[in-house]
Amino acid sequence: GSASDYLTLALQEGITCTNEVRGTGLSIVETLVHNGEGILVIRSQTARIEIAQGGQVRRRDNLAYFPGTQVFINLWGRPEKWIWESLLPAS
Repeated sequence: GSASDYLTLALQEGITCTNEVRGTGLSIVETLVHNGEGILVIRSQTARIEIAQGGQVRRRDNLAYFPGTQVFINLWGRPEKWIWESLLPAS
């Protein structure tokens, strides 16, 4: 797949780069951003994905090489949702 496909895949719960621990970090971040009515942008190597309100995903591939990974989060929020725990789904 494309580089942006791999970034999108990294948002799924249970995806990790190690064999020891199953990842949940980016999956939780995506949930926080979705529930906070925000935007999540991940830029890594030659790809960029942006997940906007409503779950709309914009992908860009073949960008100039960028070493490492940047994660940008913007929470517009709802006035009644300023407590972080309220942004997470019930367990």
